[in-house]
Amino acid sequence: MFIVCCRTHECQAQQHADIPAESYSQFWLPLFPPDFGKGLFKMTFDISKYHLTGLLIVKQTTTSSVRMVFTNEMGMQFFDLEFTDDRFIVHSIFPSMNKRALLTLLEKDFRMILFQNHNIKKVSILRSKIPETEKYLVRNGHGTFIFIVDTKTKKITGITTHRSILSKTLLSVTHTREGLPNQISIYNPTQKLHINLLLLSD
Repeated sequence: MFIVCCRTHECQAQQHADIPAESYSQFWLPLFPPDFGKGLFKMTFDISKYHLTGLLIVKQTTTSSVRMVFTNEMGMQFFDLEFTDDRFIVHSIFPSMNKRALLTLLEKDFRMILFQNHNIKKVSILRSKIPETEKYLVRNGHGTFIFIVDTKTKKITGITTHRSILSKTLLSVTHTREGLPNQISIYNPTQKLHINLLLLSD
């Protein structure tokens, strides 16, 4: 309890000012733009002792729906997941991955990538100790997050779940070109989950 209170107090002490939730678009760019269409990534998926590699297709099926299909190089499908603002649909999943705790974690982590700009309720500016970056505390319909944004490009370089010590997720992003991010890394130390995405084409 002492650790939780201290960390919460520290974050409050760093808080600088609130900004209107509807004006967030001028402070950072979404990782996946509203009209991105599709992207193909090389994906490594590690959880506990299991290691999977293959291809991840991220496809925008409607203006409010995105589908993720993960297969190996031979075409065997590991999962086919669909995300909307308020729904998570499992079209198919490999039997050994069909566990509620894992699916809940995947939904939360992938939403951080796909829908970080949806249903935003409150945005606060925090003091960043990292040079040439800005830091925001963002509350949306699925939780509270800390965004790290490059000052010059307005691109998100990191997202961390907030006030979720037992299941904290760390997301880091690399941009070296226009369009979709070149590399996305998702790490959950408690669940020993590590997902790495490397962009092949968009």
